[in-house]
Amino acid sequence: MLSIGTVSKFSPANEGAGRSSTCCGIGETRPLGSVRYARDSHPDWAKVEAEKTDKIVVLLEKLDDLKAGRLDAEDLSAALTRNGQLGEAFMALAGSDSEFQTVGRNIERLKTAREKLRTKGGAAERSRVREDGLKLLRELLEPLGVTYAKKDSRGRQVTDNTKPIVPPTWDLPEMILVLERQAVRLRALPKGQKEPVIVAWDNPLDGPPMPRQVCENCVFFHQNACCRGFSTDWQSSAVEAVGRRCDQFKRFKIELMLH
Repeated sequence: MLSIGTVSKFSPANEGAGRSSTCCGIGETRPLGSVRYARDSHPDWAKVEAEKTDKIVVLLEKLDDLKAGRLDAEDLSAALTRNGQLGEAFMALAGSDSEFQTVGRNIERLKTAREKLRTKGGAAERSRVREDGLKLLRELLEPLGVTYAKKDSRGRQVTDNTKPIVPPTWDLPEMILVLERQAVRLRALPKGQKEPVIVAWDNPLDGPPMPRQVCENCVFFHQNACCRGFSTDWQSSAVEAVGRRCDQFKRFKIELMLH
């Protein structure tokens, strides 16, 4: 399972000048995709990765609610089997096909057990299924960097599965913005492009570098560069940008622009 808290090569600070924020370990990591959707062989690879990025956003929104106290562990555990969205988010974070299948089976097993309780099962069975749901949630959250409080049980300290703790350093709204921008960028890529970012020096005939001030609100602008491979002058001034236009420019919606 990929870690949300791990510092990766992606930082929101690289999206725009002067920005700083908690790094999001999943912000630049490719969501798991099967061989059928390999970037070099499938024309819809970017669409598939965008859809999986959308699913991860659902998880971050839930974690933000958990951190703010709008949800608790019981709510999150119930959401694992309620409509499929949260379960799909954890599956999208799987680091391998085998992990993807294991997470899916565990969630389906919990769903089946909960469905049986609707027709039969006493208090003991309900308590067992409840504990199984909380335990599964913990198994999914801990690899991401979420910790748990301890409680006293028969004279010793044990993990309290009802008390997950989202690290206070995680700027979840910022992480969500990063991933939403990433999904838009992936969907905007032309079908012929086989990678998320074309390195500028691989496309040297595009004319003089475009001032970064022209590019900042474009969906293709990422980590101070153009994903389409056109040269960007990231040290330019606003004066140099006056009157300059780019034929590739596609503006972000205002709610996804950098703050």
